[in-house]
Amino acid sequence: MKHGYTQNAQEQRSVIGFHCSFFGRPTKLVLEMELAIKRSEHEKIRKLLFSNDTGKRYLAVVLCEALEEQKVIKLTNLEKLYVKGLYDSESEVSFCAGCAFFESHSFRDLLGEHTRFGEEARKWAFKKVSRSNSNYNHQN
Repeated sequence: MKHGYTQNAQEQRSVIGFHCSFFGRPTKLVLEMELAIKRSEHEKIRKLLFSNDTGKRYLAVVLCEALEEQKVIKLTNLEKLYVKGLYDSESEVSFCAGCAFFESHSFRDLLGEHTRFGEEARKWAFKKVSRSNSNYNHQN
């Protein structure tokens, strides 16, 4: 077991959902992260890598990986080390879909394997970062 990467009593779990409730809307957390990307609040997103909320931490990981892949940011060695540790973490992230579907997965499963929610989160992050990056490039 790796210390610092296990589920603990202090962790919070905000629900992540891209198409929740009867109307298929994103959860509050997803909307907050989309706004941070739209506003190019990259430092805010980076700080969320260390959040006590597993939902925020997970979305920060997928967004930071997309931002780095598209050469928008460069993660520090500490950030990279921390993210690497999350790939083995048993901390759970909660997801919703539709009206009544809720499921939880560990960071290990979401980041290491190809789960439905992990794939959806990576596609969402790449799309949001690409859109934000192209809008930024057009303005400059």
